[in-house]
Amino acid sequence: MTTLASTPSTSTPFHSNQIIASNAIIDEFNDKFYVLLQAQMQSGKTGCGLYTTFKMLQNKTIQNCFIISGMSDTSIRTQWQNEIKTLGQSYLQLYPDSSSELSKIFKNLTKNVYFNRNLENITDISTISNSLIIIDEIHYGSTANGSLHKFLHKFGFQNILQGQECSILSEHNIYILSITATRANEDSIYNNENNEDVKKYWGRVYMEP
Repeated sequence: MTTLASTPSTSTPFHSNQIIASNAIIDEFNDKFYVLLQAQMQSGKTGCGLYTTFKMLQNKTIQNCFIISGMSDTSIRTQWQNEIKTLGQSYLQLYPDSSSELSKIFKNLTKNVYFNRNLENITDISTISNSLIIIDEIHYGSTANGSLHKFLHKFGFQNILQGQECSILSEHNIYILSITATRANEDSIYNNENNEDVKKYWGRVYMEP
């Protein structure tokens, strides 16, 4: 996977901690398909996730992005959509040579924000192939009957959630970035001495505040 310059050449709304973390995420995606981004609340997780998205679209690692969550909070869903518009325009201004091609893709990203029951509208894996899937606050809707749990199991992603190999991700060129401020369950899986393979399949990035 090729990566772009570490920082844009002009002023940017993306902060240095977001850019550094984004570069680390993309480095992890060189040989993994699942990365955990951990950061404190209000430290810029959304901006980091979107900067990662824009870079991966620009270097053609992916063709699309989906933001999903088990949360039912419509205000947070709207916030994602607004940030896609605002930060997408700012990113295009940083890379004018790529703006013509990228702007067409960016316009459709606001349609790809699926929260809670809206996840049921994604019915075929071809829809999310060649994409980055950002999971916002993975612990919401992750119980057996939760909307996020059903979505992830429907497409056969359950193995990667347990730190095991998940060939369907590589077969369909799907990358998953899990964003949250709390990682209790993932920490227990990652640090489980009986599951050393998890470090082969999970990348972990902590974004400094």
